[in-house]
Amino acid sequence: MEYEDVIIKYKHALSKATAEIENILDDVARNAGRQVVYYTDTRIKSLKSLEEKCNRKDLPVDKIEDIAGAKIVVLFEDDIKLVCELLRTAFVVKKEDDYLDTAKENGYRAVHLTIVIQTTVNQRQVQVPLEIQVKSALADALWSMEHVVKYKNSSPDPEAGNIITAAASRIDELNQDMIKFRDYGH
Repeated sequence: MEYEDVIIKYKHALSKATAEIENILDDVARNAGRQVVYYTDTRIKSLKSLEEKCNRKDLPVDKIEDIAGAKIVVLFEDDIKLVCELLRTAFVVKKEDDYLDTAKENGYRAVHLTIVIQTTVNQRQVQVPLEIQVKSALADALWSMEHVVKYKNSSPDPEAGNIITAAASRIDELNQDMIKFRDYGH
């Protein structure tokens, strides 16, 4: 099967989900009375990335649930739970990975929701999984850099893991400081 044949349902589902996400985030900002979201982004894995993941995980394409997704980057870490609460009410959540209360071993903190979107492709209703990642702006900067170094480099230095874990600890402290800064005087 051609890549475009596989991807078309993800394009449809992502378009549908993005419109709903924008509505939710407008409500979040209005209810909070301040800017909550720093930015959002969407992506569909490239053919090369999809093939690499299938090979690395030894899975067929239909078992990969993050082929397409959205990233919601909030200014303050405590806004992640607020955004996720509203996403849970708007979408069917198939799976949730909460790394806020218990960070991953490397210090990664975020929430990943795998949602299911029903869409029409070739006059057939299909259920499509999409991943929504919600993280703070500080964490997004760190993990974007880590992704470039680790996943896009065929032979990263083993010491890189120690460096990123230490940086994640400092980011966690900065996130807490920024919440205090936001709340100062209120």
